[in-house]
Amino acid sequence: MLLYCGGVQPAHESAARIDALPAETLDWSWIVAAARLHGVEQLLHTHLNTILLDRSGMQLDELRESFEANVRRSFLMSQELLAILELLAANQIPALPYKGPVLAAAEYGNVAHRPCCDLDILVHRADLDRARAALIARGYVPEHQLTPLHERAWLRARNDINLRRADLDIVIELHWELVPQRFGVRFDDDRLWSQTRTVRIGGRDVQTFSSENLLLFLCVHGTKHGWTRLKWIRDVAAVVANHPDIDWPDVFREAQRMGIERMLTVGLRLASDTLGCALPEDVKRKTDDATTVSLAHGVRERLFESTETDHSAMERSLFHLKIRERLLDKLRFGFSTAIVPNSSDRLVVGLPRALTILYYVLRPLRLMHKHWWPNESKSATLH
Repeated sequence: MLLYCGGVQPAHESAARIDALPAETLDWSWIVAAARLHGVEQLLHTHLNTILLDRSGMQLDELRESFEANVRRSFLMSQELLAILELLAANQIPALPYKGPVLAAAEYGNVAHRPCCDLDILVHRADLDRARAALIARGYVPEHQLTPLHERAWLRARNDINLRRADLDIVIELHWELVPQRFGVRFDDDRLWSQTRTVRIGGRDVQTFSSENLLLFLCVHGTKHGWTRLKWIRDVAAVVANHPDIDWPDVFREAQRMGIERMLTVGLRLASDTLGCALPEDVKRKTDDATTVSLAHGVRERLFESTETDHSAMERSLFHLKIRERLLDKLRFGFSTAIVPNSSDRLVVGLPRALTILYYVLRPLRLMHKHWWPNESKSATLH
């Protein structure tokens, strides 16, 4: 049911497949819970409301209430995003929003058809302080109050800062890079900022990533999270389905340069095998290598294994190592994950400048305590 509702095949094909399911024998409590966890609750509601409204045993009230709440939330976040972009422009701060309402509007056709947890905005590193000051003046408060020493370390290790506005319950993720340095993937800033497209949202034109750069980012983002949510696969499928003019040679050249070709092929394989996304034949052949097939199969096998927790941090880290095609990238990722201190280590223990070298000892000890010592939570994650 969830795969049919999340698929990108024509509406009449989805309707026929869903209508053939034995609705009276399905575990609707599980379906609704899984849809919410996987970020496809709105798509589930839309399909069931238009296809199966009169089927016996259907309980749409909970889905309808959630959908309507998401409509209101999406409208609020869209309006706030437009206001923030206007504010940044007034301060002569270039900004590129992505994910959230922009992704929903561009690839789902409706800001209410994909849940939005926060607003992601890319700015130049040189403009970060001014952008943060502008948001603080608008009522946003940094989620972490850091000392100057820890803030410098945070900015070196992280790729974003979070600011929250309590009265709207909205979080802004202000990015200067798309992924943390420890993940070992660096996007070309000039490419991101020079290759953009226009998306219509709330009656306004907004600039965001090109479809090629968005596809690359979504495959890296899904990989970073271990592809544990159906919505991340659906995002990839939507971009491929909506943009038949994607410059595939350019996409694969850039993926090879970045060392993420396997991340790309696994994402495309998941979109194809899981949601029926049609790939061009030459692209499909690139997803047929044994490692890609094996990694994608492992993701699919565990996708609906649980509706409560993510995969363990250790499992996800092993997945990250397997998906790297270059040995040096594997070594760098392993070292940065297990040894190099990050912002979380500095938040847990505040050391004076003279003792910061001890963070390199604290990092592996903290990971062992968090993930391997008795009575620790099995659902903990590496930050």
